[in-house]
Amino acid sequence: MKDKTTAGLLALFLGGIGIHWFYLGNNKKGLIYIALALFTFGIIPVLLALYDGIVLLTMSNDVFQAKYGQGEPFGGALASAPAKPVDTAKQIADFAALRDSGAITAEEYEKKKAELLG
Repeated sequence: MKDKTTAGLLALFLGGIGIHWFYLGNNKKGLIYIALALFTFGIIPVLLALYDGIVLLTMSNDVFQAKYGQGEPFGGALASAPAKPVDTAKQIADFAALRDSGAITAEEYEKKKAELLG
């Protein structure tokens, strides 16, 4: 889970090169900040990062988590999110209901069931 204080402080101290956007998983914006830093001698991205830092630090935790809390920092490059448990019995029952309603054939049902169990 990402932390808004960490994101805000990264924006204030290292935001001129877009580090806060990499932390928040928006690599595209991070690369834009790096390019701006190279071509404008750091002036524009530093001002933008100052604004970003203030916005991030004053944002409520609920809004921050809704907007940025999904996934891992750095776009999941450092760690992967734990896999959600699969309810195989429910999925098989859902496919059986589709088979019974005629949405899929019995062969398709058996193939999906074998994939889920195997």
